[in-house]
Amino acid sequence: MSSVLKALIPLMLLIGAIVMPVYVRAEDDWSQSAIKAIDDLVNRIEDIMKYALMRVMELVIDIARIAYVLMAVLGFLFWASGYSTYTGRKMLLGALLLAIVVELLG
Repeated sequence: MSSVLKALIPLMLLIGAIVMPVYVRAEDDWSQSAIKAIDDLVNRIEDIMKYALMRVMELVIDIARIAYVLMAVLGFLFWASGYSTYTGRKMLLGALLLAIVVELLG
């Protein structure tokens, strides 16, 4: 078993003990209570994963914004200074394309 999986097992047991209370009333069937508790746990895990993926996507978009601004500045400096006009034009074009894609995703 991988170390990541070994670390996740106790965490999942702890989460299960905290967020999966089984409400068993005298008139309820215990299996229905267990099914409801498992459904609640799965829904909460889905919500956590959706939130984490949304935050990662926001981080990637922020990094890409920084990257296209830097590419545009460096490309302009290369082109305007005559140091490497071909590379500067390619960097400017790449920055423009990256900006379009990032802003459409964001």
